[in-house]
Parts: sequence; C-alpha cells; structure tokens
Amino acid sequence: NAPDGLVGDQRRFVKFNGAIGAEQLQWLDDTLRAAALAGEKVIVCGHNPFCRGSADPMCLLWNYEEVMALFWKHDCVVATITGHDHPGGYCIDERGIHHVVMPALLESPPNSNAFATCDLYPSHAVLRGYGTVHSRTLTFKPTPAPSAVTTTGQNEPTQVEDDTTTQQLD
Repeated sequence: NAPDGLVGDQRRFVKFNGAIGAEQLQWLDDTLRAAALAGEKVIVCGHNPFCRGSADPMCLLWNYEEVMALFWKHDCVVATITGHDHPGGYCIDERGIHHVVMPALLESPPNSNAFATCDLYPSHAVLRGYGTVHSRTLTFKPTPAPSAVTTTGQNEPTQVEDDTTTQQLD
C-alpha cells in the first residue's frame, strides 16, 4: 500500500486510491454538458483530489487527467471540494478552477473541530472554516454564455500559496 519505487504522479497508483469508471465518466460528461448548455456553474465534490498541486500526488485520483479534461472541456466547473489528503490543500488551476482539499478531522487536536459550511453566491462561494479548517472566499471565473463549447486543454495547474487565515469560529 506504499508508493515505494513510484515517483511523481505515479505515486497515486496505490491500493488506497481509485479511479472513476467509464459509466461514471460518461455521466459526468453528460451532466457537465447539460450544465454548460444551461449556463450553470458547477462545484464538483468527491473523495480523492482531482488536481495536481492541490494535494500530495500519492492521494490523486488514478485517472485525474481524464476528469480534469472533462472539467476543462465544458468550462462550467468553478470549484472542486475533495478530501483524502489528511493535511488538506488548495490550488487554482490555470483555467481558474478552485481545488479545495478539506483536512481530515482525525488529524485535529482532541476536543477540536474540523469542518466548514459553504455559502453560495452567483460570483463566489464562502467557505467558513471551523476549528482547524481555513476559511476562504472562492471567486468564480467568468463562465461562458449558455451553449458555448470549449476545447479540452492539457496544461498543468498553478500552485498558489494559501493566503487565507484560519479563523476560530465557535
């Protein structure tokens, strides 16, 4: 179950990770296509992180490149919220999608909290962190008008420093 002998992104191919299967990929493609045609903004939630730079490569979804290609193809995804990488993480990819990896509760000090609420607005989302979870505002990229179609890109995301502050909210 350890990534011994694996380097870089190859470290994700361990037994405690997984992939999104063909049927679910088709469902995701269809759902994102419909959302893009309707001019909707989409936040995708999952367990394993989808984006390099948001988490330790050992925690990435096995087929994260396929999933990211779908996000970029339809251009309606504004954020993802995942877990699995216990310390948590964050990046914005080069297409402007926020990738939030929530820290694990089991890594929190005794008698503390580790959760967030999310307030959604047309132009942004506000994650209000409690305990060891950072609060942050996710400003959404502009999304194309309904019926616009974009092509798939294969570029790498950009790692950003987390300039948010931890707020203790009781």
